[in-house]
Amino acid sequence: MVTAYDAPGARIADEAGVDIILVGDSLAMVVLGYDDTLQVTVDDMAHHTAAVARTSPSAMVVADLPWMSYHVSTEETVRNAARLVRAGADLVTPAGGTSIGVLGVPKLLRRTLRNLLENARRYSGNGPVTVDLQLQGSEAVMRVCDRGPGVPPGERERIFEPFYRLRSASERDGGVGLGLALVRSITQRHRGSVQCEENRGGGACFVVRLPCHQM
Repeated sequence: MVTAYDAPGARIADEAGVDIILVGDSLAMVVLGYDDTLQVTVDDMAHHTAAVARTSPSAMVVADLPWMSYHVSTEETVRNAARLVRAGADLVTPAGGTSIGVLGVPKLLRRTLRNLLENARRYSGNGPVTVDLQLQGSEAVMRVCDRGPGVPPGERERIFEPFYRLRSASERDGGVGLGLALVRSITQRHRGSVQCEENRGGGACFVVRLPCHQM
């Protein structure tokens, strides 16, 4: 993961082959000249996220929700996150908060998240895709959920087999059936697990569990 705040920085990061470009709230100090990150606004983040996204990088674009943009209410959090998504972010994360540490190969763990997000976007169409990360006991539990057609119960294990595709999938959906197989291989390598569940209200949830410690 590399941080970038503008188009030139994004191009350099993408040409270097990074998996994730972060438009971080450190923008406040690095670019805008503030003493801390508390002064940066959603407008600032949206402006610089759009500059990064306009380069159409192969890397995933992740944008920070700045301080006080996700503390007031769920509705305001969703509105602010939607602004960054419209600006071009593939994933929006709240700045700050408690970190959860997972021992493993960073590149492979990033690939796990990216594959799940690409799968969710492919089947969700214009519907929302959500990512939730929680510490449950000694495990980090990540849920990537979409509002697509969902996965029939009888296929929720088979979709992790190499080259398997849903019976309802069409050629326009893309993919060759390796993304989810790779997700399972990586999670098992890290002594974890992944499963597919029904998303309440429609769609699918992919739940990854990995051993971790709170940092």
